[in-house]
Amino acid sequence: MEYDELIDILANEVLKRLGQSKRDVLILLSEGKVDVDGIVNEVKKIKEDGHNVKILLPKNDGGVWSNKLLKAGFKEEEIYTENEVVDEDVLLRNVEMVLIPVFTMNTLAKVALGISDSVLTLTISKAIMTGIPMVAARDSCDIEMLKSINISYANIPSAYEKKIKDYFTQVREYGIKFVNLNFLHKTICNKSDHEIEPDQVIDKKLITEEDIRLADKRSSKKVRINSSSIVTALARDTARELGVEIECI
Repeated sequence: MEYDELIDILANEVLKRLGQSKRDVLILLSEGKVDVDGIVNEVKKIKEDGHNVKILLPKNDGGVWSNKLLKAGFKEEEIYTENEVVDEDVLLRNVEMVLIPVFTMNTLAKVALGISDSVLTLTISKAIMTGIPMVAARDSCDIEMLKSINISYANIPSAYEKKIKDYFTQVREYGIKFVNLNFLHKTICNKSDHEIEPDQVIDKKLITEEDIRLADKRSSKKVRINSSSIVTALARDTARELGVEIECI
């Protein structure tokens, strides 16, 4: 590699990194059946980008989260548990963004109703009231996404499904933005919230796998197509895999 070439590469990398402002980020973790390794990997990427990270663990962690985080290179002083936190304001001090990789149905309902009965929900409540930007993973609370990947939700009563959707809408109106779990790191590094876009309309005669993947990249949870459009089998399989709903109009 020529010397001038190397200088250009280094210069571009420096400019790229300078363009990414470093943030003080609070990450709230909770209990639930989740991909612990996948979440730790997303959080690790945020730390590796140079952001200042504080992590809140659930009360009954049992070492599940803490052991994984320590092995991933996090320091003990970066990790808090609900048992240790006396004042939520300490957690939120200087924080510029709150990330919630595990946003369960239980948390969804409590936040929607304004119930603050734990360090987790109280911290979320204070972040809402003080205007701190929050981004949460929708993987554990978006009923449309859950229905597309778990057949056991197929028989959910319509009234109950509506209630969950109402909670989801209410929480979004509070200012919490929902993304796919694998968008959390991109939310920070791209200086963008990557909020789920409004339902996307695809005006094409043939809907392919590529169309569905493009909608997913844009964080669209639903695509609307013409009733005369043809959806390939692979496109339908991909939609189920990614949690993208297809609706005919």
